[in-house]
Amino acid sequence: MSPITAENSRNFQEFAPIAPAILENLPAIFSSGDSDPSAFIGPGAEQAIKLERGLALIAQCLGVRSDDLFLFSDKYLAFYTGLLGLLSAGNFSTLNYSSIDKKDLLAIIKGLEKSELEKKALPTSLSGQIAFPDLQGDLQTLTILQIRNGETGIWQSNWPTGPLFLDATSAPPLTLTGAIGRSSIPGSAPLPAGWLCALFDSASWGGPRGLYCLAINQRAHWKNPLPTFDPQLSRFGANYGLTLWAAAALEEFKSWNFDQINSANFVIREIVRKEIPEVEIAGSETFDRLSISFLHVPADDLLRRLYSDGFLLDSGSACSPSALEPSHVLTAMGILSHGNVRIRLRPDNSHSAQDLAKSLVKHVKAIREEIF
Repeated sequence: MSPITAENSRNFQEFAPIAPAILENLPAIFSSGDSDPSAFIGPGAEQAIKLERGLALIAQCLGVRSDDLFLFSDKYLAFYTGLLGLLSAGNFSTLNYSSIDKKDLLAIIKGLEKSELEKKALPTSLSGQIAFPDLQGDLQTLTILQIRNGETGIWQSNWPTGPLFLDATSAPPLTLTGAIGRSSIPGSAPLPAGWLCALFDSASWGGPRGLYCLAINQRAHWKNPLPTFDPQLSRFGANYGLTLWAAAALEEFKSWNFDQINSANFVIREIVRKEIPEVEIAGSETFDRLSISFLHVPADDLLRRLYSDGFLLDSGSACSPSALEPSHVLTAMGILSHGNVRIRLRPDNSHSAQDLAKSLVKHVKAIREEIF
């Protein structure tokens, strides 16, 4: 029998089972099907009302206007649509990005056919901070700002000026996370003044995978880059049930105990640093995410041994079953990518943080003893 039980307290993977409070409401959300929300009468018209309410709640929490928000089922398409729409309509000569941006976004940038556009990869420090240049008054440079790195949990402490495409797919809604009390989240406004497009992932606040929210600022010069006769985007380009699920997850996220999660993060850091030499932990204040690398420890072996203790984790190492290349994020930061484990903390597993840390210490020491 698998050591993982129905209890979620030892699941520290990126995507966990659905929260019980959300699970109870899913039958009602999906039982009515997925009718056309543009219908004048019938189930579609009724669903349109619920969709508008759900969209209004999501927009309010994200800090954007409801009519600026468009829903996608594919992250790659959402990235492409938002970014290329700005480049097609705007008068940009330079595109700034960082080497720790998501691989799908890096692929989009690499594939841009606008030859006159200068593309600049900005350097990243060991602490994960991107070196943004001073662009005060520069309206021809579009900067991609990754608010928070999804692998390490590191927040960018300094946001650039000028036109911005915000990658907020790994950042919970900033209007809600002010309760975390983090000094590294700059400013009191949820989004910087220069934002033109912003992309959010509902999974970042415990919502469903496969729902992405693209916000297009009304003051932005944006042109639909997709091959279509309709220049307007569909507001409801995603499944009806997923949209309401995402809105319900936001209500659940509001009740998260952020202090408890921060404390669990601190506990794991302290035990690992005290008990294990030759270890690197990415960043300092990373809230619900941890990326830890152990020298001379094969990640796949460590994951299997942790699983034998009932713990499920992810890895960013080349030797893990789910990856063929080392983490490009850790490599760009100059952090050890070998023997890496990634931990996602949530209310249902944070009380098991100390047990997880002890299991890590036990197995890392055992693997090193076997090797040496």
